[in-house]
Amino acid sequence: MKIFMILADAAQEVNGKLFILGGGWDVAGSPIPAMSVAVKAEIPWTSTNKKLNWSLKLINEDGNSIADDAGNIVGTAGQIEVGRPPGHPEGAPISFPMALNINNLSLASGRYEWQLAIDDSTESVAFVIK
Repeated sequence: MKIFMILADAAQEVNGKLFILGGGWDVAGSPIPAMSVAVKAEIPWTSTNKKLNWSLKLINEDGNSIADDAGNIVGTAGQIEVGRPPGHPEGAPISFPMALNINNLSLASGRYEWQLAIDDSTESVAFVIK
């Protein structure tokens, strides 16, 4: 599975398309009022019509999960199921776009990564807080 990720000020998924505003940054100050992780995953033909588990978590430069002030791990998880559209060529992957929006994140200076796992595939996008 191929996964492409980009950080943005804001992102939306509408009708299979990603709308990205202020995309491609990798350095910010804290607190970050809002950020989005825009994702385009290419789901293999053999993984379509199945429930796929996904999770997004924020980790620090040591690989440890980040917790908020209440002690909750910063991230989210869920399931997706990508169907095969009529007429789609057999064996061809199917794109699955997703926009994950995060608000009011206060982080200490350092390097961080949003790590996305979809079943056995993992990708990350890194950023630095100054």
